[in-house]
Amino acid sequence: MRGINVAGHKSVRMAELRGWVEALGYEEVTTYMQSGNLVFRSGQSATKVRDALRRAVLAESGFDIPVVVRTASQLGAVIDNNPFAKEAADEPKFVHVAFLSGSPSASKLNVLLGIDSGADRCELSGRELYLHFADGAGKTKWLNTVIEKTLGVDSTSRNWNSVLKLAGMLKNS
Repeated sequence: MRGINVAGHKSVRMAELRGWVEALGYEEVTTYMQSGNLVFRSGQSATKVRDALRRAVLAESGFDIPVVVRTASQLGAVIDNNPFAKEAADEPKFVHVAFLSGSPSASKLNVLLGIDSGADRCELSGRELYLHFADGAGKTKWLNTVIEKTLGVDSTSRNWNSVLKLAGMLKNS
């Protein structure tokens, strides 16, 4: 989920969020950190889960926030396909993944690449935009809001450590 518990805005306690997700019938619900990272089991399609989660958060909190869902196998592929694997091994805090709600067009990706972000690099693979921030995430011009506006899709970004932690939680659930 994007945009909850950021800089004191759209505050949602993770215990409440877990309760809302459990009320939808999803099992083994766990959260990671305070930023809307969820791991759970469901027999529904990712699209149905995404829509149900978005409606539940809106109904319970009044926040209409983007929700992006990946299955365990999809998250495994995100890790396996990381074009910045060496950089992630050396300095994982400089590697991020923007999880997109859809696949943007090549022309929109070219517009994003045309934004001068210094030595930062990005590569699109399906619905994931891999980002390597040469000077850290705080200095990039490729902010999540810029990615969304430019590519025309919802997006939520996670640093590489969070991606690995979520994948580990999936393996242990």
